[in-house]
Amino acid sequence: MRLLLHDTGHNARTAWALTLLQDRVIEGIVLSAFDTPRTPLRRHWPASRVVEALQRAGGEVLLDVGTHAVTLPTTNRLDAYDTWELWPGARGDLGSAAGRQAHAERVVARQQDLGLAPIAPTVGIRDPLGPEAQTALDLLDRAQALDPAAIALVIGRPECWAAGLRLDDFVGQLVQREPQRVFLGVLRGSLDYPVSGVVAAEVEGICRTTQSLSLRSQVGVLQADFCGLPAVAAGATDLGTGWYLRQRLLAPDAFRTNTGTRRNSSRITHQGLMAVMKRREAEALLRRDAAMSSRLVPGRLPPDNTLWRHHLERLRAIAVAVGSAGGLTDRVDYLSAAYDTATVDFARARGLLGHLEFDESQWILPYRSGLADFALAEGL
Repeated sequence: MRLLLHDTGHNARTAWALTLLQDRVIEGIVLSAFDTPRTPLRRHWPASRVVEALQRAGGEVLLDVGTHAVTLPTTNRLDAYDTWELWPGARGDLGSAAGRQAHAERVVARQQDLGLAPIAPTVGIRDPLGPEAQTALDLLDRAQALDPAAIALVIGRPECWAAGLRLDDFVGQLVQREPQRVFLGVLRGSLDYPVSGVVAAEVEGICRTTQSLSLRSQVGVLQADFCGLPAVAAGATDLGTGWYLRQRLLAPDAFRTNTGTRRNSSRITHQGLMAVMKRREAEALLRRDAAMSSRLVPGRLPPDNTLWRHHLERLRAIAVAVGSAGGLTDRVDYLSAAYDTATVDFARARGLLGHLEFDESQWILPYRSGLADFALAEGL
């Protein structure tokens, strides 16, 4: 199981990534065309310099050009993106075969110029048998024709992953393309964390898709964080995350210029809960039950300036434990048991504190239910 760090555009993110690679907290980084410019831009290094530094440190480097994001109607954070010059015509125009071909050629060429394995461009999918899905498959076909090792990228909205047999039909079409590697992602409605409105059917659909694809391909889940753990149990070997919300989740607001002020709050990752808690909640739990607190957060509560690294280390510990539990049945059983334990611990923490901002209903139950539905359908 490998942890992949998503791009942020922060000036110091390359130095942070190098430290995380050296300490084996992550195995690679997924750069974004929205965060890393192709050519120098103000104080930002060009992509070639970032790639060289990260590869020298032994990390895998990938580039997500974000076609699925630039085609969203609200996207306007385009300064870095436009340096990549990915469209010979109007930005985001995929309405013609010629336009899709020209875009695919530029996307593959930009990644090959950097010595990177190309990730095929794609679009967000609502209906897995609808026109967006066919556009996604067409773009993959064109990228594979340019480079047979092109990585397939499937970005589905929650309703896509919950589409049952229609999703299975789409996955069957994808399998026929025989991609060596596939990345999956969920396009959320907002950057809520924990994710709001998750239903068991979408979790089960991602698990089913992961398991089916993993029989022939290496599968990863991008910008998934805790939400990606069921896919790890189902066979995913790459998990994408970070410390900012737009590294952990994929949503339209991640690609909009921020015109408001978002105040960062101090939140501590609780490994045993597979969740984060506000610092005041974590400190109150420590006062009321120190033994429970130390079990849920191995070691001392981290100071604010290390929360970003602490989150990655705790998420990695969970994901590695799930991914190394054994075969499919063993992995699903391990995560199911961890969800059961977390549910009990949430109830105890809520009893001790009287109230939690978020509890097992957001962090655990949809994923536990979806994983249980997957296990039942697979006869595990």
